[in-house]
Amino acid sequence: TIYVLDNREKAAYHFNDLQKISRKTPLFLPASFRKGFDVDMLDNNNVMLRCEVLNKLNLDNKEIIVTYSDALIEKVLDKKNISSKTFLLKKNDNISLDFVNETLFELNFKRVDYVSEPGEFALRGGLIDVFSYSNDKPYRIEFFGNKIDSIRTFDVVNQCSIEYLNEVSVLANIQDKSDINSRQPILSFTNKDLSLIHISEPTRPERIGDGVVGG
Repeated sequence: TIYVLDNREKAAYHFNDLQKISRKTPLFLPASFRKGFDVDMLDNNNVMLRCEVLNKLNLDNKEIIVTYSDALIEKVLDKKNISSKTFLLKKNDNISLDFVNETLFELNFKRVDYVSEPGEFALRGGLIDVFSYSNDKPYRIEFFGNKIDSIRTFDVVNQCSIEYLNEVSVLANIQDKSDINSRQPILSFTNKDLSLIHISEPTRPERIGDGVVGG
């Protein structure tokens, strides 16, 4: 289900209400940009939220999404290109640190001493910290030789572990300036037979992307 509100403020209020009453955790889809569609004014937090939504839609069409018109009409990478920018890592995988390091560079992650924001990774001994664009906490991946021994999220401030995981999808920045020709309406990610789209206070039906929506 996609709830489309008139603007970001109304969408945020609706999102907060749904969080209180919905059995399934809703997702918030904002626009990537601070102003209009200026690619030089990307909001990194908004990009992370959009990537999280797209990553989950790529895996499951039965999500509850709250958004607004400016965010909905902004095109996104198609599923094939999103998959090419996704690096799946599982506990007990036989994989080398060097391969993970090279793959993250290929996905345009930046190597730093300590991760603090999406798009960064750090390598220390048998540990790789990586901050995916699809999660609000970074992952700490611990190796034993060429085997992933554990995966967990952690706090960037105190470095304490938060949650242990069996697998993670590391997603690169899919809202960058590249791949313009591979973009499509976000509605193409949804199952059109099952998804309901609700418009707040509509004045007339509108066509968004390749899907018709209305009150």
